[in-house]
Amino acid sequence: MASTISAGLTTTTALVYTADTSGVLQLQTNGTTTAVTIDTNQNVGVGVTPSAWSLGKVLEIGSNGNGISGADQTDLYITQNTYFNGTNWIYSSSNPAGYYRQASGTHRFYTIPTGTSGATATPTQAMTLNNSGVLNINRTSPISNEKLSVTGWAYFKETGTTDAYGVVVEANANDAWLRMGHNGTVAVLESTYNATAGNTPLSFWTGASQRGQFDTNGNFLVGTTSTTVQNGFAVLATSPSYFIVGHASGTSSGYAYASFQYNASAIGSITQQGTTSVNFNGNSVPPSDQRLKENIVDAPSAQTFLNNIKVRSFDWIADKTHQTYGMIAQELMIVAPEVVPVPKDENTMMGVDYAKLVPALVKCVQELSVKVTALEAKVA
Repeated sequence: MASTISAGLTTTTALVYTADTSGVLQLQTNGTTTAVTIDTNQNVGVGVTPSAWSLGKVLEIGSNGNGISGADQTDLYITQNTYFNGTNWIYSSSNPAGYYRQASGTHRFYTIPTGTSGATATPTQAMTLNNSGVLNINRTSPISNEKLSVTGWAYFKETGTTDAYGVVVEANANDAWLRMGHNGTVAVLESTYNATAGNTPLSFWTGASQRGQFDTNGNFLVGTTSTTVQNGFAVLATSPSYFIVGHASGTSSGYAYASFQYNASAIGSITQQGTTSVNFNGNSVPPSDQRLKENIVDAPSAQTFLNNIKVRSFDWIADKTHQTYGMIAQELMIVAPEVVPVPKDENTMMGVDYAKLVPALVKCVQELSVKVTALEAKVA
């Protein structure tokens, strides 16, 4: 029973109240429809009679177990299909349940599986956002100082897909996994750790095929999973480090190891030559095809040109070796700038393309040969 205050539909029943000694108050609309019930513990039910709560003051709305409870100034509950009777959480109906608790600045989310109406419910704290901004999933406290802590598998899944995930993270006592673009069988990116086997490579996949990896030694491999490269390339993190490009056994001459382009057009390459050497720019010598040239005339005398080149002896600073015959790039650039490439960065060491001096040497030898032949004719 309850004392009631009723809003009726006629002038004589517009406002009617009844009284009893139960201590319960009901507000009624449409004459006799109970809209709000306030029990003796000051728990309020809107559209329902409040459950037997014993957790501060409660407002239940629409269905039993769906409520807001203020235990004290530091503790707030929002519940679904469950209430606390002072000892246990109780199912309000035979359905899944759960609740949210905000206590002293910490947000806690609890899940409860399907149970039987009136039976004891067992909540599991599934997620916690503490007052330091740390989000814990399947944990009640963070791991060290991380802002996101997860126990078990974590899936970031596209809505509506079946067994396909953007990111999968898993950790337990024996294994740790990171997978991106996982489709239930393989991943686009994958890295794992096993307590027995140790670390495994960071692998890159397309479809069901592994295309590359960073191995456990820090080597970067593409098109291969081994530093003994058949097809693919590898950057080895050794000391000193180096770069490998591999062709499989049986590959014919002419296939490229590297291609160089300018403005989307090829300007050079390094190609396979047999099984023991490579060619540069598609030839074993620099290009000199007539079809590449115009304004072809006999070269001028090279004797003066060569006589102006200073040939030096010097010691190399790096390894203290001595070189008896050589040239200084800065000096040679004054006489023959075409054989001294000038780097854009003034701190880059300059070099000499000695091969470009060979035509001048040939020209000079030809000129000297003519003079020697003339002198021999005079002597004869």
